[in-house]
Amino acid sequence: MLSLSDNLLDKFCKAYNLDPTFKSKWIAPPSPFQDHRLGQRFFKDDQGLLFFEDVNASIHLCIPKCLQPRFLELVHCSMGETARAGAEKLRAFLAHKIYWPRMNADIERYCTLCDIRQKTKARNFKKYGLLIPNPIPNHPFQSISMDLIVSLPMSELFNVILVVVCRLSKYVQFIPTTSGLSAADFTKLFTDKIICHFGVSDSIISDRDPRWTHNFWKAVSQHLGLTMHLSSSHHPQHNGQTEITNRALETALHAYVAQDKASWASWLSLLEFAHNTAISSTMGYSPAFLLYGFQPSNIMDAIIPMDQCCVSCANIAGDFLLSLDSHRAAACDAMAHVQHNQAQQFNKGCHPLEFNIGDLVLVNLHSLVWKESKGEGAKLVQCLIGSFEVQQQINDNVYHLCMGDNFPGSTVFNVQHLQPYQASLVEFSERITLPDTHADKPPLEEFEVGKIVTHCKTPDQAAWNSSSAEQAIPLCMTCG
Repeated sequence: MLSLSDNLLDKFCKAYNLDPTFKSKWIAPPSPFQDHRLGQRFFKDDQGLLFFEDVNASIHLCIPKCLQPRFLELVHCSMGETARAGAEKLRAFLAHKIYWPRMNADIERYCTLCDIRQKTKARNFKKYGLLIPNPIPNHPFQSISMDLIVSLPMSELFNVILVVVCRLSKYVQFIPTTSGLSAADFTKLFTDKIICHFGVSDSIISDRDPRWTHNFWKAVSQHLGLTMHLSSSHHPQHNGQTEITNRALETALHAYVAQDKASWASWLSLLEFAHNTAISSTMGYSPAFLLYGFQPSNIMDAIIPMDQCCVSCANIAGDFLLSLDSHRAAACDAMAHVQHNQAQQFNKGCHPLEFNIGDLVLVNLHSLVWKESKGEGAKLVQCLIGSFEVQQQINDNVYHLCMGDNFPGSTVFNVQHLQPYQASLVEFSERITLPDTHADKPPLEEFEVGKIVTHCKTPDQAAWNSSSAEQAIPLCMTCG
C-alpha cells in the first residue's frame, strides 16, 4: 500500500477528478473481479489513489496529466536517480512504478527537449555539413586565396609572410611583411605585388583577419569589384588550398633555417621559384607553365643541354602540340576530378543539415575564443552554448547568428559547429536551463596620474587620482 502525505494525496484526488483520461475510471473504477481482460484493469485503493494492472500483473500508480511534469522532473533531474540520463534510463526507472497513456512518448520528448542535456551531451554521430568545393576559376588570378603566416622571428625587418595563391594555376607569391600591417598598408602591398603584376581578381578567399574585415579594405575591394569570401569560425577547409601551401612553405623553411632562424626572409624567393616550377601531381603541369605558357629554366637546364632533355610540357603531355588554353582546360578537369573525389570521401563521414531563418541553434563552445574552453577544467565545461537565432543563411553550410555583444569573435559559423536546439513545451511547465559558461571580465578602472610622490634611482611612485598617498603604486620608469 502506498502512503502519501495528506497534502499530496489531496492533489492527486483533485487531479484525478479533472483529468480527461482518468476521471471516469476514478469516479467509478471497475472492480478487478468484474473485468479480467489483461492490460485494462483499473482500481482505486482506500486512499483514493488510482492504480493500473498491466499484462504482467504488475501494479502501477496512475499519474494525472497536471502532475506528470513534476514526476518527470523529480526523477530526471535527481542526481541519485537518473542524473539527466537519456530516455531509455528514465523509462526503465519509471515503467514499473507509474503509468499514464503514451508515457513512453512523453518521456522521449521530455528528455529530448531538456535544455541542460542538449548543451552537455557529447555527439556520437556523424558530423553535420557536406563538403562543398569552391568553384574552379576560368583563367589565372581570376580568383585567389591568401593567408598570413605569423609569429615568425624578425628577419630583415619582417616577421610575417603573406601567402597569395592563384586558384587555377596554383602559382604562389610569398611576400614578407610585418605584423603591424594596417588595412591601408595591406592595400598598398596588395596593389604593388599582385594587382600590378597579375591584374584585379574577381574574388578572394581568406580568413577573417582584421585587415580584411576593416572598413577601409571593404571600401577598396568594393571599388575594385572584388568579392571577399571570408571563412567562418574554426573552418580552415574553406581556405584549404592556402593552408596546404602554408604547411609546405613551413616544412621547407624548417630544412633551411635550422641553424639560423632569423634568415627565413632570404629564402622566400628561391622557395617561391621552386614551388612554381614543380609539376603538380593534381594537374600534371607546373604553376608557372599554366600562368606563362612555358616552363622556366632551372639548374638542371644548366647541367644538361636543353636539346637533350624534354623541357616542354606539351611533349610530356603527348606527341602533339596543345594550346595553352587546352592545357588550362585539362588542369581544370583534373582539379574537378580531384575535388569530386575529396568531397565523396569527406561526405562519407557527414550528413547534411539545414536551418531556416528564425531557427534556434546551439554553438560548439570550442568554436568561440573563450578561455573556459581551454586549459585546466576545460573537460568540465559544457559542450554547447545558446540558444541563438539564425539570422541569415550565407550558403548551404554557413549561417550568420544573432548573438549578443558578450560573445567574442565572428558570428558566422559553419554548420559543423552548430546543433539544432529544441525549446521545451508548455505542457512540461517551466524547466531549469543551463546558463552559458561565460562571465565577462569587469572593465578595468582607469585613473589619471595626479602627482609624482618621490624621485629616486629606484622605480618611481605615483599617487593616482581617487587613491590615497599610502596606496602609491610603483612605476617601472628609469629616473635620469
